[in-house]
Amino acid sequence: MIRICGKRVSRAIALLLMVGMSAYAAPTVLQIQVKHSGIGKSDSEFVRAHIRIKEGQELNSPAVSRDVKLLLGTGMFSTVEASVEEVEGGVALVYSVQAKARLMAAPDVLGVSEFRLSKVLKWLALSEGDLVDDQTVGVAVLNVLKEYRADHFGDATATWELTPVDSHAGLANLAITFTEGPVSYIGDVTVQGNTAISTGELRLALKRPSRWNPFRWFVKKRYERYELNDIEASIRDLYMDRGYLDVAVSVAVGKSPESKSEIATVVVNEGIPYKLNT
Repeated sequence: MIRICGKRVSRAIALLLMVGMSAYAAPTVLQIQVKHSGIGKSDSEFVRAHIRIKEGQELNSPAVSRDVKLLLGTGMFSTVEASVEEVEGGVALVYSVQAKARLMAAPDVLGVSEFRLSKVLKWLALSEGDLVDDQTVGVAVLNVLKEYRADHFGDATATWELTPVDSHAGLANLAITFTEGPVSYIGDVTVQGNTAISTGELRLALKRPSRWNPFRWFVKKRYERYELNDIEASIRDLYMDRGYLDVAVSVAVGKSPESKSEIATVVVNEGIPYKLNT
């Protein structure tokens, strides 16, 4: 077996690749077969109507690859594979398709309390009659999880299940369950061990607004965990620029006793400053 464009193809197509470089003639396609899988509705005549290679023609690798792309481009299928089986006098060309399911109703969403259900459904953008598979649902769910992350629910996760309702019509129900988890954000960042550089001078490195910014009195800065790496690196660079080549900077995170947030403490071990003799 070899693969062409990610699709499984027998040695009959391998021989075809040699056409033009040898005396071998391309085998003739004597049969075109369609094999179905998945819970969606799939019609063999639909497949045949969207492929250009026909019975009686010579097997042509670019034409097979083109037909696979055409079938995927219809949006009806999750996967399309083309394979070749040798038969007496030629080959059988087999298209294996996995059809997407069609939603019988809007998704059933469970486990959501932080947002209004109407908002979550809007972010999912999945409605009755839509064609779906795991990839489609995964992309839709990711849109909702991004909203959770923005609202400081960094541990939010989701699972889903497509349940066949009418296999003949390819209809299915979709249930999505969100596990929101706790609110998680860094409410404040403090610095310890800094004597050579004041906390005021570290304001920019700490990503704090200017002391002259009037909004800082009304909106308190919230940090995401990934920002702590930037803060640690910025403080280290600032010290090294001033000759503290042995400076060590670390960040510890702990729960705030007064709120749901966490507190980050930047610990600075300054070392001694080095001066370049001139």
